[in-house]
Amino acid sequence: MDVIGVGGINFENEIAKFSSRGMTTWELPAGYGRLKPDLVSYGSTVYGSAINGGCRSLSGTSVASPVVAGAVTLLLSGVLDLFPLVNPASMKQALLSSARRLSGPNMFEQGWGKLNLIEAYQALRAYTPQATLSPSYIDFTECPYMWPYCTQPLYYSAMPVILNVTVLNGMAVTGRLVEPPLWNPYLPQNGDLLNISFSYSEVLWPWSGYMALSIVVNEKGAAFEGVAQGFVSLAVESPPGPNEVKPRRSYIELPLKVRVIPMPPRHKRILWDQYHNLRYPPGYFPRDNLKMKSDPLDWHGDHIHTNFRELYTQLRNTGYYVEVLGEPFTCFNAKNYAVLLIVDPEEEFFVEEIAKWWLPDTGGSNIPALNDLLVQWNITLGDGVFEGGYKLGKHDMYYASGTQIKAFPKEMLTITRTLNDQGAEIIGGESGTAAQKRRESVVVAGLLQTRRGEQKAGRLAIYGDSNCLDSAHLQKECFWLLNAMLQWSTTGQVPPLFSREEHRRATKENEIQSAAVPQRMKDNQLHRHSKVRTATGLRPLVHCRRLSFRPPSVVNSSAPSQVYKPQKLLSVDLNLNMLPLPVKVIEQTDRDQLMPNGDVIVKQTRQKHDGPLGTGQYLLVPSEWLWLSLKYGVGLLVFYTLLRLFVRRVLPRLLFLGQHKTRQVTVA
Repeated sequence: MDVIGVGGINFENEIAKFSSRGMTTWELPAGYGRLKPDLVSYGSTVYGSAINGGCRSLSGTSVASPVVAGAVTLLLSGVLDLFPLVNPASMKQALLSSARRLSGPNMFEQGWGKLNLIEAYQALRAYTPQATLSPSYIDFTECPYMWPYCTQPLYYSAMPVILNVTVLNGMAVTGRLVEPPLWNPYLPQNGDLLNISFSYSEVLWPWSGYMALSIVVNEKGAAFEGVAQGFVSLAVESPPGPNEVKPRRSYIELPLKVRVIPMPPRHKRILWDQYHNLRYPPGYFPRDNLKMKSDPLDWHGDHIHTNFRELYTQLRNTGYYVEVLGEPFTCFNAKNYAVLLIVDPEEEFFVEEIAKWWLPDTGGSNIPALNDLLVQWNITLGDGVFEGGYKLGKHDMYYASGTQIKAFPKEMLTITRTLNDQGAEIIGGESGTAAQKRRESVVVAGLLQTRRGEQKAGRLAIYGDSNCLDSAHLQKECFWLLNAMLQWSTTGQVPPLFSREEHRRATKENEIQSAAVPQRMKDNQLHRHSKVRTATGLRPLVHCRRLSFRPPSVVNSSAPSQVYKPQKLLSVDLNLNMLPLPVKVIEQTDRDQLMPNGDVIVKQTRQKHDGPLGTGQYLLVPSEWLWLSLKYGVGLLVFYTLLRLFVRRVLPRLLFLGQHKTRQVTVA
């Protein structure tokens, strides 16, 4: 991409709270997001010009981004003589390869690290046109930088783990892959236990493309526990440069290292439904909490690694393995999973998905679609919107713009609370004072043991609000409630909150025969963004993805240990510090001369000089050395002056006063 994503840090090199975190969400639900931000820079309490003169302190990524934009401009001014080599890709390659990684944040918080202007300049000065990858390596054992990949190992029968790698092509604006990427497993490091499928850009334009890896453990690794290692190789070709005949070609390797474990038991495996989550943009999808007026649109994608990342961490800490489904329900084997989590779905459901339906866990926001799913169990969610605080056991809860369970069978265990009718409040234009709020008794949660004839089937758990799991604007978390529902779903053990007598209803009250079913809004535009519905009906069922695996090229040797060091550009070793810094004027006897690379040189005599830069005819001193000499020289001079004044004037008087006081004490 010819875009540089910038995050913000403070002067303690900590990620600022306002800094956006990755991944990107354009690729959802079928794929996985790209690495963003690309790098970070100072964006907290940075001084800049005020409108009315003077300076003011500013914070935000809108401050960090101009810092990087200024750095790019400064770098360009320093390599004017190399201008044919400088393009959006080579500039980005230099910035990323020279960035200094921070120790705490993960890859989706800091990207490649903190902007390093001097080393970026050195990388540009020594740049050779080439193609590179971002990220430049994948290591599932490196935490916390490789979060979330490092938090969960791979195992046989799991959903493919998808890696989205950006290909930066600094050779030309266009390019292509010479042949499909190739997986090269290290045989001594068990790389043959992995199968990798690739999808990639046929043409790299402008300056970049993508390469997506879908990684699975094959049947040989079903009982294996350890590390699997190898690398992906590819070649990028671009048209010849100026005064060149042959096409430019760059060979790249992507090292890969993953942890593999035996297949976990079914009751520990959770499948997260990503296919039925829609986001803004492109569609107008408001956030679930109507009170979040400063952030009203649902732009996080509702992914387990974005605004539900705290839920993901909680599930992993509890011992569950979480996989992501980016396809319809017809594309997974239900026998492998104990729970299917549907959280805040905006998408409709195919008829075939409803026929396969077996175990939802949490309700969401597309109520008519969910009712189509739940009708076979005589469960209906209402069209009201409710909010308010309440107590559930020893826990304080907040219901943020949630729905209600309007109709349900008599054997369903439910929890009822009195809440504010937020929908009536907003539609009626009420001010929201306590006296004006309309309160209703609302069924907020329910558990149902389904049956097929006389035999028990799957279990159903419903809660009417997902905001208590959403990290974006979390007020009161309910991870404990989800854990209780998961325990019910996997073991059948009823949580105490539901088994208590006060939470049960009498049979006549517990079965509502006539409940108004919410209808789809007339003239809605969901079909423009839906994968399921058209303006007139349903689309054909999407075919399940079939991964194709290219035969690997097995490497019968051990992996090199240095592969996992931070990858730099192939043409320069930044640790050598072999290039001088830009120069400044130290003596002027005639007019200055600006060289094509942006350096200023000064004639030492009035004679005409035609020698090259760096010969004896010109005096060149790096600007940083000059600045340090000037700064510390002035400081030492001031210190010497004060010390001399103290020794000659102040110290003798102090000694004299001390002797005088001593004599007085002696006489007394």
